[in-house]
Amino acid sequence: MPDLRRHRAGGAGLRWRLLLTDPCPDCKGRGLIAEEACEICKGSGRAKSSRTMQVRIPAGVSDSQRIRLRGKGAPGERGGPAGDLYVVVHVGTHPVFGRKEDNLTVTVPVTFTEAALGGEVRVPTLGGPRSR
Repeated sequence: MPDLRRHRAGGAGLRWRLLLTDPCPDCKGRGLIAEEACEICKGSGRAKSSRTMQVRIPAGVSDSQRIRLRGKGAPGERGGPAGDLYVVVHVGTHPVFGRKEDNLTVTVPVTFTEAALGGEVRVPTLGGPRSR
């Protein structure tokens, strides 16, 4: 009996021919090329822009934490839906208040007499100073 595994497919019964496709470098996969490229987008159909937005930052946000704004990113290609915008939070320093993990801190000077005998000290708060 002849050995059937010696044919071109090596006994697998299948031959694979791979054809890989990449987006066209001229039209970037859109299938169209402008006769004269736009001065702003250079024929890509997309241009950089800036806009001002109000973003609600939740209490207790950490430094370098990302906040996702669904649908507020760049518009999709060919009229597709807008992507998501990610805002990276950088927590700065404050001249009065500090932060220790999720707690807000403040240092208030107290004299020895006030500490020993008691007294009234004005403590700054986010809502204004309070006496205690």
